[in-house]
Parts: sequence; structure tokens; C-alpha cells
Amino acid sequence: MSDPWIESMLANAVGGVLATAIVGSAAYLRTRVPDISGVWTMTVRVNKSEFNPYKGMILTYIVMLSQRAGNVSGSAEKVYEVSKKNPKGYHYQKSARMQSRVSGGVLGNVFQRKTFQLLFDEAGEHRSYISTATLRRKHAGLLVGTYDSTAGNSSGAVTLTKGLGLYGLSLR
Repeated sequence: MSDPWIESMLANAVGGVLATAIVGSAAYLRTRVPDISGVWTMTVRVNKSEFNPYKGMILTYIVMLSQRAGNVSGSAEKVYEVSKKNPKGYHYQKSARMQSRVSGGVLGNVFQRKTFQLLFDEAGEHRSYISTATLRRKHAGLLVGTYDSTAGNSSGAVTLTKGLGLYGLSLR
């Protein structure tokens, strides 16, 4: 015959260990930050702008990101544009590509869905400007979100697709 006090204590200990393991595993999965390092093709669709020629513009960039924990840095180059000025599209030659410095990271806390915010500091054709992209990961190769820029006080939708995309873009 066993002592009920010992059985109760062992049952509570085993239950505590199991509960801790379950809660710990859930917390680990919840706090894990997805790695977005690598080469991406970013497409920006300008929906609103105070500068009429920017309305409806579609811009494509090659973006290279490096991530350490929740911090992201990198660079981007504008490689393609569809606009009122270039309705059939324009491929920027390698020497004429406008470059941006990229910085940012993860927003929110462990109880929120992971959202990345990236800041693009770009030397434009006529002046420098700053843009932000607020992104959510749809799957390992796709980030989607919103875009805001001081260029024409414009905003719109942004998509980052892992790799060089369908445009046949070249890093060289």
C-alpha cells in the first residue's frame, strides 16, 4: 500500500513538469522571429500621392537583407518602373539605379503576430527621400504590407518575393 500524500505529490510534480513543457514550447514557437535574410524582389504599387505623376506607379527593387535576431539592415536598388512617364515600363541600367539604405526590425511583442518595419533611405533622381514598408510574412518566400513615402507623400501596397523574381533581374 502506498501513501496517498506521496501519490498526490508525485501527480502534482508530473503535472507541473508537463504544463511547464507545454507552455515553454508554445512560448518558444511564439517568440521565434522568422529570418528574412537574403535577396528579395520588392514591388511597390503607389495608390495615393500628392504628386499626380506618382499615382498608379509600380516600382520594382532588388533588396538584399541581413538579419540578426530582430534587427534588419541591407540595401536596395530600383530596377524597374511603370509610370505615366514610362507606361510601357523602364528598366534602369545598372549604372543609373537609385540605391537605398535599408534598416529596421520586428515590431510588437511575443503575444503579437510578427510584423517587420523597414526604412528605406533613398537618394532619388532630384532629392533624397525616406520610405517605410510595414510587412507581414505570408510564408517563407512572401512578405506583404503597406508602403509610405515622403516622395510625393505617397502610399500604397508592397510585396517582397524571395529571390530575383519573374523579371529576370540581374545582380551584375
